[in-house]
Amino acid sequence: KKSLSTTPLAPANPVELYWERDFVNTEKGCYLGQEGIASVLKNPRGPPRTLYSVIFEDEGNIYDHESEGDNSDVENLTTTPMAGNDLFVLGSNEQIKVGTLTSVADPGGTGEPCTVALALIKRSDSILK
Repeated sequence: KKSLSTTPLAPANPVELYWERDFVNTEKGCYLGQEGIASVLKNPRGPPRTLYSVIFEDEGNIYDHESEGDNSDVENLTTTPMAGNDLFVLGSNEQIKVGTLTSVADPGGTGEPCTVALALIKRSDSILK
Protein backbone atom coordinates (compact mmCIF):
# COMPACT_ATOMS: atom_id res chain seq x y z
CA LYS A 1 0.00 0.00 0.00
CA LYS A 2 1.30 3.45 -0.89
CA SER A 3 2.42 5.54 2.07
CA LEU A 4 1.05 9.04 2.49
CA SER A 5 3.46 11.89 2.01
CA THR A 6 3.50 14.05 5.11
CA THR A 7 5.71 16.92 6.19
CA PRO A 8 6.04 18.43 9.66
CA LEU A 9 4.80 22.00 9.53
CA ALA A 10 7.10 24.88 10.30
CA PRO A 11 5.54 27.28 12.82
CA ALA A 12 3.17 29.66 11.05
CA ASN A 13 3.65 33.40 11.11
CA PRO A 14 0.52 35.32 12.26
CA VAL A 15 0.46 37.11 8.89
CA GLU A 16 0.17 33.74 7.09
CA LEU A 17 -2.94 32.99 9.16
CA TYR A 18 -4.54 36.44 8.60
CA TRP A 19 -4.17 37.22 12.33
CA GLU A 20 -2.38 40.54 11.81
CA ARG A 21 -5.68 42.42 11.60
CA ASP A 22 -6.83 41.35 15.07
CA PHE A 23 -3.79 40.19 17.01
CA VAL A 24 -0.76 42.14 15.77
CA ASN A 25 -0.31 45.76 16.76
CA THR A 26 1.99 47.37 14.20
CA GLU A 27 2.00 50.64 16.16
CA LYS A 28 3.34 49.14 19.41
CA GLY A 29 7.02 49.56 20.28
CA CYS A 30 9.07 46.43 20.95
CA TYR A 31 7.61 42.94 21.23
CA LEU A 32 8.86 39.41 20.75
CA GLY A 33 8.94 38.55 17.05
CA GLN A 34 8.51 42.15 15.89
CA GLU A 35 11.30 41.98 13.31
CA GLY A 36 9.90 38.83 11.72
CA ILE A 37 6.38 40.23 11.50
CA ALA A 38 7.63 43.56 10.14
CA SER A 39 9.70 41.88 7.42
CA VAL A 40 6.72 39.83 6.23
CA LEU A 41 4.42 42.88 6.24
CA LYS A 42 6.95 44.95 4.26
CA ASN A 43 7.69 42.20 1.74
CA PRO A 44 6.05 43.18 -1.59
CA ARG A 45 5.64 39.49 -2.47
CA GLY A 46 3.56 38.89 0.69
CA PRO A 47 3.90 36.12 3.27
CA PRO A 48 5.74 32.93 2.27
CA ARG A 49 2.58 30.84 2.86
CA THR A 50 -1.12 31.63 3.19
CA LEU A 51 -3.93 29.73 4.88
CA TYR A 52 -6.65 28.51 2.50
CA SER A 53 -9.73 26.37 2.87
CA VAL A 54 -9.73 23.25 0.69
CA ILE A 55 -12.85 21.30 -0.24
CA PHE A 56 -12.66 17.64 -1.25
CA GLU A 57 -15.78 16.54 -3.13
CA ASP A 58 -16.66 13.19 -1.56
CA GLU A 59 -19.34 12.28 -4.11
CA GLY A 60 -16.81 11.97 -6.93
CA ASN A 61 -14.14 10.20 -4.88
CA ILE A 62 -14.03 6.61 -3.77
CA TYR A 63 -11.40 6.57 -1.05
CA ASP A 64 -9.05 3.63 -0.60
CA HIS A 65 -10.78 2.37 2.56
CA GLU A 66 -14.13 2.27 0.67
CA SER A 67 -12.79 0.09 -2.14
CA GLU A 68 -11.05 -2.58 -0.06
CA GLY A 69 -11.91 -6.07 -1.27
CA ASP A 70 -13.61 -4.97 -4.50
CA ASN A 71 -11.34 -7.23 -6.61
CA SER A 72 -10.53 -4.42 -9.02
CA ASP A 73 -7.57 -4.72 -11.38
CA VAL A 74 -6.65 -1.09 -10.65
CA GLU A 75 -5.17 -0.02 -7.31
CA ASN A 76 -7.10 2.82 -5.69
CA LEU A 77 -4.63 5.59 -4.74
CA THR A 78 -7.29 8.07 -3.55
CA THR A 79 -6.61 8.37 0.17
CA THR A 80 -8.74 10.07 2.79
CA PRO A 81 -7.27 13.56 3.43
CA MET A 82 -5.44 13.86 6.75
CA ALA A 83 -3.66 16.72 8.52
CA GLY A 84 -0.01 16.73 7.51
CA ASN A 85 -0.65 15.47 3.96
CA ASP A 86 1.35 17.29 1.31
CA LEU A 87 -0.47 18.98 -1.59
CA PHE A 88 1.02 18.91 -5.08
CA VAL A 89 0.50 20.67 -8.42
CA LEU A 90 -2.13 18.77 -10.38
CA GLY A 91 -0.43 16.65 -13.04
CA SER A 92 3.06 16.93 -11.47
CA ASN A 93 3.11 13.27 -10.39
CA GLU A 94 3.71 14.42 -6.80
CA GLN A 95 6.90 16.21 -7.84
CA ILE A 96 5.93 19.86 -7.22
CA LYS A 97 4.77 20.47 -3.65
CA VAL A 98 2.55 23.52 -3.09
CA GLY A 99 1.56 23.14 0.54
CA THR A 100 0.41 21.03 3.47
CA LEU A 101 -2.98 20.26 5.01
CA THR A 102 -3.04 21.66 8.54
CA SER A 103 -6.41 20.28 9.66
CA VAL A 104 -9.25 18.22 8.21
CA ALA A 105 -12.90 18.17 9.34
CA ASP A 106 -15.01 15.02 9.48
CA PRO A 107 -16.27 13.92 6.05
CA GLY A 108 -19.77 15.29 5.53
CA GLY A 109 -19.42 17.46 8.65
CA THR A 110 -20.99 20.40 6.81
CA GLY A 111 -24.08 18.40 5.86
CA GLU A 112 -22.83 18.34 2.26
CA PRO A 113 -21.04 15.43 0.55
CA CYS A 114 -17.61 17.01 1.00
CA THR A 115 -14.65 17.14 3.35
CA VAL A 116 -13.41 20.59 4.38
CA ALA A 117 -9.77 21.19 5.30
CA LEU A 118 -7.32 24.01 5.92
CA ALA A 119 -3.96 24.16 4.16
CA LEU A 120 -0.90 26.40 4.21
CA ILE A 121 -0.06 27.04 0.54
CA LYS A 122 3.25 28.51 -0.66
CA ARG A 123 3.12 31.77 -2.58
CA SER A 124 3.25 31.12 -6.32
CA ASP A 125 6.76 32.49 -6.93
CA SER A 126 8.17 29.94 -4.44
CA ILE A 127 6.56 26.84 -5.94
CA LEU A 128 8.64 26.35 -9.07
CA LYS A 129 12.06 26.94 -7.51
